[in-house]
Amino acid sequence: MKNWFQWLLIVMLLFSAWGCGLSESLFEDEEFIQEYYEEDEEPREEDGIDVFDDEEPGNGISGIFESSECEYEEEYDVDLECGYVIVPENYDALDGNQVYLAVTIIRSPSGARYADPVVYLEGGPGGSATADVESWLEQPFLNDRDLILFDQRGTGWSRPSLNCIELETGDEEELDAAQACYERLLDEDIDLTQYNSYVNAADLDALRQALGYDTWNLLGVSYGTRLALTAMRDRPQGIRSAILDSVYPPEVNAYEEESINGVRAFEMVFAGCAADAACRRAFPDLAQTLYTLLDDLQANPVEFIHNDPWTDEEEEVSLDGVELAAAIFQALYDTDTIPWIPYAIEQIVQENYEEAWILLSGGAEAPGYSRRRQELDEDLSDSEGFFYSVECYEEVPFNSAAEAAKLTKNSTSPLIPHLTPNPKSVFEICAVWDVGAAPLIETRPVQSDIPTLVLAGDYDPITPPAWAQSAARHLSNSFYFEFPGVGHGVLATECGQMLIADFLNNPRVKPAPRCLAKLGAPKFQVP
Repeated sequence: MKNWFQWLLIVMLLFSAWGCGLSESLFEDEEFIQEYYEEDEEPREEDGIDVFDDEEPGNGISGIFESSECEYEEEYDVDLECGYVIVPENYDALDGNQVYLAVTIIRSPSGARYADPVVYLEGGPGGSATADVESWLEQPFLNDRDLILFDQRGTGWSRPSLNCIELETGDEEELDAAQACYERLLDEDIDLTQYNSYVNAADLDALRQALGYDTWNLLGVSYGTRLALTAMRDRPQGIRSAILDSVYPPEVNAYEEESINGVRAFEMVFAGCAADAACRRAFPDLAQTLYTLLDDLQANPVEFIHNDPWTDEEEEVSLDGVELAAAIFQALYDTDTIPWIPYAIEQIVQENYEEAWILLSGGAEAPGYSRRRQELDEDLSDSEGFFYSVECYEEVPFNSAAEAAKLTKNSTSPLIPHLTPNPKSVFEICAVWDVGAAPLIETRPVQSDIPTLVLAGDYDPITPPAWAQSAARHLSNSFYFEFPGVGHGVLATECGQMLIADFLNNPRVKPAPRCLAKLGAPKFQVP
């Protein structure tokens, strides 16, 4: 259903969607907020809005943090503080609709030594940051600083939600479902032109002030780096430092480059296996084996029953060349799954489909993989409406479907037909998702002297190292590090975490990458 950029939300840096599991309501009285919006009334400052537990109503003033009891299913041995920050939907119409930004603050277990916290900017665009607490608890920087998680406007548990259940049910064609969602959101009096990185950056500054911080440190992954760069450009006040992991800068043409970036990552696997003696012996012509397999499956798809390791439920899989290419593409996000890719390909050749699918899905046979889906009737981890509001405003208008097709046609890789079966999909959706086009500044590199750590994984299939290098060239106080054998999300690696902690303690001094020197190519699994 989704192009490779949308897959980011489903997989999300395979670490971003790791979840502790949520109850039906993350915060107390979530149902009240939903009912409030369903009443089709605009929030009124004089009435106040009672959205938190049984406390007295808040005053509804934008930029005020309203605390709430945290409602996570699991209990953690750490102090959490939850709530909402109220901001205007349109900063040029302060008396209009309001937005409730869901916030979870993870307090430093040892007591924050420093007053400047880290604020995490989720990827996607459209992912939920507050859905995950567990994967943050071992972060070294949490020993010294608090961590702020918040759901960007339109995402997760923030309200209003731009989640498109129409795109999740599979009842309609993708284009029809997107148009139905767009029209429903408009009927709900949501101004979709106010859901983009520019306004998101204004929310970020309002959040900092509402929480009472003079300065803080930005930590963005994937789309979160686009938001961080926008804030560094438009709202630099209060930003002590920035960490950009798996960078999505404004100057790239993401949808024109989609196919060649995907091919590059696959070819990294082929080259890595060829350079590994054991992998080379076990899979002597991995590239040709995969090309033949993709063509054969596309001509003669196979069906099998797969026991989903996330839900423990059986599902039917119809496997053709496009589906297999998509599964491998997603597997390349996760550093722990990459070493299993050649072995999984061979298992499919041997018709061991279930085992291969578990491996590519990061299941029990791939150690160290811990992502879990939210068990919700409506998947709030992925706000499709926010995704399209951002991408159709600030990225797609500056990309060309014709140029994308040209680059695809010029590629000689046999992977192309399977990686990009419908390169026009996002352009067609943006034609109905009418949010206008951003000013040209959204196509230009961000220049800033804010101390910045720039990180890239060399196997990343979606935000290649070249994008991170491009961003770093325009950041005068930046330090760039490329991680061998790593996919999408350096933050998920122990070395990346150590480097980030060192940088935060002294952001004007280049961290010593001692652990980086110990990393190498993936240790590919063989029979």
